[in-house]
Amino acid sequence: MLKEDYDTIKRSLTEIIDELKNFNSIVIRNVNYNIKYTLGGDLQWLAYVTGVNAANAIHPCIWCQWSKLEKKLR
Repeated sequence: MLKEDYDTIKRSLTEIIDELKNFNSIVIRNVNYNIKYTLGGDLQWLAYVTGVNAANAIHPCIWCQWSKLEKKLR
């Protein structure tokens, strides 16, 4: 059984990510639709996908670069 961590998730998603990079639009009934991707899931999944180790990491936020070290200094 594989340990669930960032590297395992990254290896698992490599082929899917490569395919999605080339899939920018789709034509349905002669109408071209541009595709916009969003990232979703539970907090643990988002942390793994974005490379955040855990909620107690130095950079715990998946959306910003806020650092717990900076917070402690203030």
